[in-house]
Amino acid sequence: MDATAFGPLLQRLRRQRRLSQQALAGTAGLSQRHVCFLETGRAQPGARALPKLVAALALSSAEAAELVAAAGLAPPAAGLDWHAPALARLRAITAEMLAAWADVPAYVLDAGGQILARNPMFEQLLRQAPPVPPGLAGNIHDLVLHPDGLADAIAAPDQLVPALIRRLRRTAASQPAAAATLARVRHYPIVQRHGASLPRASDLGVIPETYRIAGERWAFIAATAGFLGADQALAAGIEVEALFPADDNTRRRMRLLAAQ
Repeated sequence: MDATAFGPLLQRLRRQRRLSQQALAGTAGLSQRHVCFLETGRAQPGARALPKLVAALALSSAEAAELVAAAGLAPPAAGLDWHAPALARLRAITAEMLAAWADVPAYVLDAGGQILARNPMFEQLLRQAPPVPPGLAGNIHDLVLHPDGLADAIAAPDQLVPALIRRLRRTAASQPAAAATLARVRHYPIVQRHGASLPRASDLGVIPETYRIAGERWAFIAATAGFLGADQALAAGIEVEALFPADDNTRRRMRLLAAQ
């Protein structure tokens, strides 16, 4: 498609969603002037702005591909193959990290939230909750936010959900995989209700993940580790995340799980 078609297509997609230029600009982190220039052809979309627009408009895969083609840009590169030989050393390092955090739930993620590897304690924790459809268990955002996942178990959604969405939105600004995930999860009921609000500050200065499962309260603080200088890992947004107990009751239950 010719790049001159980008402006009219962007305008059509925006109007279909009943968004003003100002509303789209605010959600995408752009200026209203820039959105106006894009729609009128006075500015050309760049590789940095395009994922922001895709996420802000919550485009389907087909719509996103059409917009990328209209921009005259190459489609986003396919996700990094976690099992590729070139990542053998990185897989070994993350395996050591998961083993070092054996007493707490830990997992390896890419930018879109796909769970690339997990430790036994994470599996143990999931077994405490009602069964989750296999299609949701492979992505941490679907697992936590989907109504068939853990959404109903979140004890303080007005605190956790906006924090998760703000984090995902920041990642989506530079990572197409995160933009695609954001476009999907923003339609989940719990995100519709709480995703746009501001998370309340906690006494710890971080937002705890609190769940009520089988009548018991589980509270965690998530800690994330990245890889300085690992270009392939950085490009794919690969991180290791661990859930540390945020209170004594959760710490006690985690010790009981570890003993099983």
